[in-house]
Amino acid sequence: MDPVLVASSQSLMLILLPFYCTPILSFLYRMLNALIAPHLVAEFGLSPAELGFITGAFFFGFGVMQLPLGILLDRYGPRPVILALYAVASVGALLFIFAPGPVWLILGRFLMGLGAAGSMMSGLKAARVWAPADRLPFISASLFAMTGVGGMLGTAPMGLLVAEIGWRGGLGVILGYSAALMLLIALLVPSVPKPTEVRWSTQLRELGQVLRSPLVWLVAPLSIASVGTNGAYLSLWSPIWLRDVAGFSQLEQEWALFVMMGATMAGMLTTGTLSQRLLRRGQSGMPVVLGGVVISLTAQTLAALEIASLAWVIWPAFAFGSASIVGLFALLARRFDPAMAGRVNTSINCLMFAGSFAAQWGVGLIINQFPLASAGHYSPAAHQTALSVMLAIQLAGLLWYVLRRHKMDPV
Repeated sequence: MDPVLVASSQSLMLILLPFYCTPILSFLYRMLNALIAPHLVAEFGLSPAELGFITGAFFFGFGVMQLPLGILLDRYGPRPVILALYAVASVGALLFIFAPGPVWLILGRFLMGLGAAGSMMSGLKAARVWAPADRLPFISASLFAMTGVGGMLGTAPMGLLVAEIGWRGGLGVILGYSAALMLLIALLVPSVPKPTEVRWSTQLRELGQVLRSPLVWLVAPLSIASVGTNGAYLSLWSPIWLRDVAGFSQLEQEWALFVMMGATMAGMLTTGTLSQRLLRRGQSGMPVVLGGVVISLTAQTLAALEIASLAWVIWPAFAFGSASIVGLFALLARRFDPAMAGRVNTSINCLMFAGSFAAQWGVGLIINQFPLASAGHYSPAAHQTALSVMLAIQLAGLLWYVLRRHKMDPV
């Protein structure tokens, strides 16, 4: 079994402090391409499909690391794992800065995603080890909410910085933040006492049990489709939609992303708070998640209809609603043995970020089928088609859940 150590309130705050900063780093890496896409297109002559693939490489690296990450966190604890991964992300950032062509950009983004993969999961593992059980729901929600802070910093503020020092300089600042955060982790986060020795084969077998769980696959299609769409649009395509359909300037796009990230943070905190209340009453937290999905789908429908006058409502509502999917982590984890917490969280995260990579690239492939509009912008019809396809996939995932939830005890 995993050691569960309840720290004093003061010690817990110091231990968790770095982990409240790690989602910020992850989202700075993640959001950068949404800001610098025009620079990359101009400098490297990228097509929409190439731009989508390069941006999506972050999610691919993030996703493929999730399954081994769960085993490593359960075996060694968060401190050594996150330090090693951030070193990998730093190498990726350097490759991206000095990339001579698209292949090196892809490799750099992949390594950044690989290295950022532990940013949230390590915090959840740390909370599981050191926090009292009755504080876990709020701690988990507040950790996720810090992704919104990272997203907000990675939009208009980072855009202003990039305008002053260039996209390479902006990425260099992110590298500096990463180095400071690694030092903070090394100083404040203790090592987890070594648990009773567990064979690798046992951990792999338990991972297989998680991946075969009917509960996981009850919610997996919906979560993959929803997080995939969220990742695709908040990390790249929503500001391009705002440019091509609503006529937003670069600065307006950046501030729109800033508002969307604030809405994401609000959505996560709302989900955590409402879900915790329902769970304490002995009820399922899934209505909160599904309510957010409905808000997200409604916003996407309005975007597909190209109601540009509502742009400032559509995309924050999309961000707020789609953030509710994070509620699945707490709902699923409580149905498994605490010693498997790392593998449960990273298994569902792996599936989600595989969807993000596929959606990121897929939207680019769809848009690439349409001729360019004036001034090098993409066709509004291309955006409409891409959104319609993503809506159909999410509706299929929702239908899967609705049709199968009665066959088992829901999460």
